[in-house]
Amino acid sequence: MRLFHHAMVLALALLIGGAGLTISTDASAGPAEKKMRKRAKKKVKEAHEKAKDLRKTRHKLRKRHRELKKIHETKKARHSELKEKETAGSLTADEKTEMERMEKNHAKRHARRDTLKARYKKKKTQLKVSRRRARRAVIAAWGAKYARPAVRVELKKHARRMAYLRRAKHVAEAEGRDKLSAHIQKLIDKEKTRHQRRAAVLRKG
Repeated sequence: MRLFHHAMVLALALLIGGAGLTISTDASAGPAEKKMRKRAKKKVKEAHEKAKDLRKTRHKLRKRHRELKKIHETKKARHSELKEKETAGSLTADEKTEMERMEKNHAKRHARRDTLKARYKKKKTQLKVSRRRARRAVIAAWGAKYARPAVRVELKKHARRMAYLRRAKHVAEAEGRDKLSAHIQKLIDKEKTRHQRRAAVLRKG
């Protein structure tokens, strides 16, 4: 019993000492250090919120993917059923219309996919030349400032975002999704504006 009492007293003393050390450390911190800590806490909080939003988005996308997969499997099973009925000669007029519509949509999707593949193949052959040309143009535009790490980070970020958005627009156009293509174009314009502002700051510095 006495040993337990001593252990509790020691733990309480350590807890009070630790709290006092934290208070004295915070009290001895200067205004610049306090400001830096506050800024760091804010950044950590923003990063946690962003990660939380990304997890939610990923969860929604996975859920939607499962739903679409289920719909596709249902349609595939229905098409197989209609094909069997056609072979047996027991296909009704409504079922025949349904099957023709399904096959027409299937052929349309395949045509879009073939168009997309042809465009991508053509773009891939020209990619090395266009990439080299773009790199030379960027180096010439920035001159000696191109060697700065901040400039390289910004150029790399801008190039990655533009490549992703252009690829997304390419797919949207091939799929005939005009609204999505227009939305991606707005994002491209937004990214270009952001890059121009950042480039102006880096050129001054």
